[in-house]
Amino acid sequence: MAEGMLISDENQLRIIDTAKDKWAAAVSQRHKLVLGPNKMEPYLLDSAVDPNELSNFFSQKGYWNISNTMKKALMQAMEEHDFQLMKRTDVIYLVQPACQESRNQLDGDYTFTVCADYKKAELRDECQSLALKAECPVTCDACSEEESGGKFMWKRRFISCSKVARKSQKMRQKWCKKRAIGNFCREACAEYL
Repeated sequence: MAEGMLISDENQLRIIDTAKDKWAAAVSQRHKLVLGPNKMEPYLLDSAVDPNELSNFFSQKGYWNISNTMKKALMQAMEEHDFQLMKRTDVIYLVQPACQESRNQLDGDYTFTVCADYKKAELRDECQSLALKAECPVTCDACSEEESGGKFMWKRRFISCSKVARKSQKMRQKWCKKRAIGNFCREACAEYL
C-alpha cells in the first residue's frame, strides 16, 4: 500500500452535499442514503443486492438500523455544516410519508401514465377508480388519516407531526395548507385537508 493511501472499511461513512441544493447523501461501501426536496421520500440504496440502484430499501425489513444510523449522521452533518439542502424552503422528508405514491410509470389499465397525469382536468374523473386511488392516493385525494412517524425538515428546522398538532389553529392551518406537510401529518392536519 502506498504511503498516505487510505483504505475505507465497511463502517466508514462519507457525507455529500451538492452545490445546487438538489440532494444530500450519506454513503458507505455498500449503502447510500439520499435525502432530497420536492416530496421525495428518503432513498436507501444497497449496491450488494441492487447494483443498478432501482429499489428503495429505506423502510424494508432488515434495513431499519442502517437507515436510522445513516440518517442521524446525515442530519447532524447537514446542521453542523449548513448544507445547501438546508437552505431550501420546500419540505424534505426524513421518513417515508404514510400517504405517498410512486413517481414510476403505472401498470395495468393505466400503463404509460404516471400519477401526476391524473392531476389534469381531462383525466381527473379516472380518480373515481379504486385501483387508481390505491396507486395514486395523493393525486386522487384518497389518503387515510394515518400519521407519518418521524420528522420532516422545513425552513432549516426538523419538525414532527406532534409539533404541527401543538401549533395554534392559525399556524397549523398555514402549515397544513402546504400539501407536503398536510399529506405527511394527515391526522394533525385533517381539518384543513
